[in-house]
Amino acid sequence: MKKVSLIAFSSICFLLLNSCSQKPNLVLNVNVNQSCKEPIVFYQFDYIAKGEFNHLNFEESTIKSLLKTALETSGCFKEEAILDDNVYSLEVLFGSINNQKAQGNFLSSSSQNEAIIEVKLAFHNPNKTRIFSGKSTLEKQNTKYLGIGKSATLTSNQIQQTLTNAINVSVNEAIQSFWGKPLKPFK
Repeated sequence: MKKVSLIAFSSICFLLLNSCSQKPNLVLNVNVNQSCKEPIVFYQFDYIAKGEFNHLNFEESTIKSLLKTALETSGCFKEEAILDDNVYSLEVLFGSINNQKAQGNFLSSSSQNEAIIEVKLAFHNPNKTRIFSGKSTLEKQNTKYLGIGKSATLTSNQIQQTLTNAINVSVNEAIQSFWGKPLKPFK
């Protein structure tokens, strides 16, 4: 009888500890490195627009600020005040989807929270148009036992880093296309 009680007690302790443990909040970073010693693309912002879905409520000003930082960091892009045939007009389209799911019962339930963020850049001038896209996804899952534990939630820092990753992916794609070679930061 003592052995059964000890096993039952150990099982309950294991379930409680497991349900209360936090999974690591890791979001991998996609960086833009300085790839050019001098600008190879001159651009002017035309417009920034929200796509069909913007579940995470990003503002155009946030997207523009992060994008300008990434473009400047690369050293390959320079914003111009006057639009002419040698300057690309830059149009930006962005969107975000937030999916939340929960399933289970009182004994065991699981929740999932997923953010999908996409950014499209269109550089165009009278001679050509180049379109680049970046997409970043973040997913978090948690399990609760006997109602103990937390539902899966995404922090504002995780969402911000996922947005930055999507922008950086699109900028890195643009650098590689305009530069014509695989990316390697200069030293």
